[in-house]
Amino acid sequence: MQKLVSLLFILFISLWSSDEPIKCQQQNILAKYAGHYTDKDLWNNIPKERNWAVTNGQANNEFISVDINKDGEVTAYTNWHEGAIQPACSSIIKNKLWVINEYTNKWEGPFLRVGKAFDENTIYFNRLFQNKCYNDESNKQWCFGNSEIKMNNKKIKVVLMLDIVESPLYGNALRLEEDRSRLWMFVPYKKGYKVFQDTFITDENHKEINPLTDKPWHILQ
Repeated sequence: MQKLVSLLFILFISLWSSDEPIKCQQQNILAKYAGHYTDKDLWNNIPKERNWAVTNGQANNEFISVDINKDGEVTAYTNWHEGAIQPACSSIIKNKLWVINEYTNKWEGPFLRVGKAFDENTIYFNRLFQNKCYNDESNKQWCFGNSEIKMNNKKIKVVLMLDIVESPLYGNALRLEEDRSRLWMFVPYKKGYKVFQDTFITDENHKEINPLTDKPWHILQ
């Protein structure tokens, strides 16, 4: 009986420790795991939904993402609009990150390492558009990669608007670097996208677009 109790106790400890962090880790340990970490459900849903505004609300944690810099300092983000916090306690278990949410006093995770620290725009852009190419209605090729759209070999710098507070919510908002007041909106359509030209909703000239009824600027297939 005593052996059975001991066995069950060991089994319980092993199961618990496989899912939950055991202790806080010091900065010098975390420095070995420098990078950008994201909510597991959010990461898995991006290529399924193909719509950042929709996926952004599907995170399983209050923290959406976490950065660990080269010195092991941890910065966690509750969303892309408000400021970041530095959790007092973090832990790496089986290459996945867990952090303490000081507001709820609970562990949050697991967070997956998906790229370099503070490189979130490129990371999520590539995850969303998958480095794919499409043709529009005039057979012009659009290729996506590393926060760029290459249109017949002409490179256009863009930024995926991770902060959706001031962006239209009907698609993926890409801000043009050459004119930061302009947005190109990419709405999933069949295996490609409908593309609309738009502005931030705070722009005084902003006009509502209905992607179901309004004519798109381009259709990518």
